[in-house]
Amino acid sequence: MRHGLERSRDATRYLVGGLRTALPALAGLCLLPLAVLAALLLVTLPWLPEIVRPLRALANSERRRAGAALGREIPRPYEPPRGTAVEQSMRLLRSMSTFRDAAWMTVHGLTGLIAAVMAVALWPALAFSLSLPLWWWAAPDGSQSAFVVLDSWPKALTLPFVQAALEAALLWWAVPAFARGQRRLAEVLLRPTRRSSLTERVEQLAETRAGALEAHGAELRRIERDLHDGTQAQLVAVALRLGLADRRFDADPDAARALFLDARDGVEEALTQLRTVIRGIYPPILSDRGCRARCAPCPRASRSRSTWTSPRTPATSPPPSRPPPTSWWPRR
Repeated sequence: MRHGLERSRDATRYLVGGLRTALPALAGLCLLPLAVLAALLLVTLPWLPEIVRPLRALANSERRRAGAALGREIPRPYEPPRGTAVEQSMRLLRSMSTFRDAAWMTVHGLTGLIAAVMAVALWPALAFSLSLPLWWWAAPDGSQSAFVVLDSWPKALTLPFVQAALEAALLWWAVPAFARGQRRLAEVLLRPTRRSSLTERVEQLAETRAGALEAHGAELRRIERDLHDGTQAQLVAVALRLGLADRRFDADPDAARALFLDARDGVEEALTQLRTVIRGIYPPILSDRGCRARCAPCPRASRSRSTWTSPRTPATSPPPSRPPPTSWWPRR
């Protein structure tokens, strides 16, 4: 009994709180033909976003109210405004959220006020019906009724209680049902549709892909810049020193030897810069087959005599983690 009264009380409170959106929705329902006319006339088409903005603000308020009662947020299905006023108006006319908001405003405006008035009126009506047998005789004749005019004690002792039972049933079942229906109406009509959710997801994936491609392009440009400004410049300088040393080898062997030593230092510096560039590159084979497969060919490619040993990895072990950037570089 107590739980039922608390449920009816909370439902009445919710329906009364719905007047904050039901009354503006009823007023907007009266102005809806003007919005339809603005959408049909090309002259007033640029003002359509300004006309729809109050509707969306009202729908957002109902989303917050229904979401707080449901215990879960009702997301907004609107796209951010972009483009000219005419382009925004055309998107509004193509968007299902605009028509769903208008449908919610129509239903909520027509039923919200009636449900709130009924819920509030049933509480004093129930008390009135229960107390009617105590004082009906003191009222003027024909002024009190319970389904029919009370003019005798048998009617006064039976019909008011029947009326009170009907009002209690409405409070017990109808008022919570109206509150649930109001929440369900907001959840169904004001949440994003499956199509809009998929569209938003596709846009997010497109933005993510564009960001990944941009990052990939920036990384390629960085590698090209490092190779061009560092390693390539050093190799060109080495080639020039070797050419000068070759020309001066017969005439001045000491100077040629000095140029050869400078060229060797330039090669070592170029290798150091090349290692720095390569450390920033993560070979795909490390992700596909691990460090062992990447390092296995290194001894064969090395000019010095070297070997490579690696512990066997069980087939059930997890995939290898990403190694340090320099762990796969062959050392002499």
